[in-house]
Amino acid sequence: MGPKKNKKKIQRPTDFKEPATTPTRKAAWRASRQASDASSSEAFSPQSPKSLPGSAMRTSPSCSSIESDSSFRSRDRRSSRKRSRVEFDEESRSSIDLDSSCNSSVFCTQCKAKESEVARLMEELTIRENVREHLAEMNAKFKDEENAKEEAWILLKQEQASNETLKVELDEMRAKYEEENRLKDEALNRLSAIASSRLRDNNANITDLSDQNRPTKVAESFSVVYDNEWTDAFDVLQDELGEKETIDFLLNSLMESFKICQEISAENYLEKVQRFIEFPVQREPSGNTHCELPDKLIQQIKEFRKSRATYVINDVIKEVLDKIQSKYDSKEEVQAYKRKCAELCWLMVVQNPPMILSTTAQQQFDTNLYKDYTKRGKYVDYVVWPALLLNEGGPVLSKGVAQGCKKQS
Repeated sequence: MGPKKNKKKIQRPTDFKEPATTPTRKAAWRASRQASDASSSEAFSPQSPKSLPGSAMRTSPSCSSIESDSSFRSRDRRSSRKRSRVEFDEESRSSIDLDSSCNSSVFCTQCKAKESEVARLMEELTIRENVREHLAEMNAKFKDEENAKEEAWILLKQEQASNETLKVELDEMRAKYEEENRLKDEALNRLSAIASSRLRDNNANITDLSDQNRPTKVAESFSVVYDNEWTDAFDVLQDELGEKETIDFLLNSLMESFKICQEISAENYLEKVQRFIEFPVQREPSGNTHCELPDKLIQQIKEFRKSRATYVINDVIKEVLDKIQSKYDSKEEVQAYKRKCAELCWLMVVQNPPMILSTTAQQQFDTNLYKDYTKRGKYVDYVVWPALLLNEGGPVLSKGVAQGCKKQS
């Protein structure tokens, strides 16, 4: 029998567990296993002696053939094991290369993903840089606008200050202009007053229309007194005195008031003024003083007395009422009539020239001076209300009232 064959089982590459887990690695592993199987089958297949290198067929007895065959088989098994180890090493290296290849493929996929992520991050970084640059530009523009606003605000403040200064200067100029106009008006008024005063001096034809107590106004008030106060007093006294006596009483009261006012106004008042100016300490006059005041000053004194007539009217009324007292003064209508007569008489006598009350009537009835009372006739029976003249011998401002008759008395 030949030598005992070594029955130790040789671990083939196909006995190893499949290391691949991914489809690519599995496919590679199957390909390597098929190659290994083909190599193993080729290694263990019977071969002709010619195929063995360095072997020669010997014409020897059978034992020699057996030994040669045994040694050949032993060498063949050793070479097979050696080849198996080599193939296993190659398969291991192939598996390692396959793993490396798979790992490289996975690494490349991860690299591509990372590259994509890096590209995305770079794009975002670029966008952020652009946004940052845009924000920087907007910030610079905003700062420029703020600086422009500040400059405009400063200019506006300067304009306002300039306007305030101009306004103050304008107000000052306006005030100065108004003051100059006021002084000019005052000078013109004084000049006009002096000129008009000279023209009106003893000239009844020229009247100051701004004077509320001018002759025409006094004449209007005089007519109103006859219509109102005279009628009221006449109605009160008629029952006690009768018609003719009542008319005479009221007419006498009026003419007495006019006479007293004339005396007050014409009692050397210019000499009194001169005396008070020249002798302020002396109380009683030493003798008659001749008026030596200049004409301009005399005219101004007359105008001043006329302008102040209403302020002293109460003192004049009191003086007149004290001098024309009667038993009928207790009646309110009579008292009101006398007060009104005294007031109007004072305004008449302070005119320049003084106004005149006329009770003188011709025998024939003059319709230019009087109006009819209750009877009309060719002749005058008696005067009821006096006529008011602008001045002595001047025109009639208000007609009087007289009772007419047909026969001359």
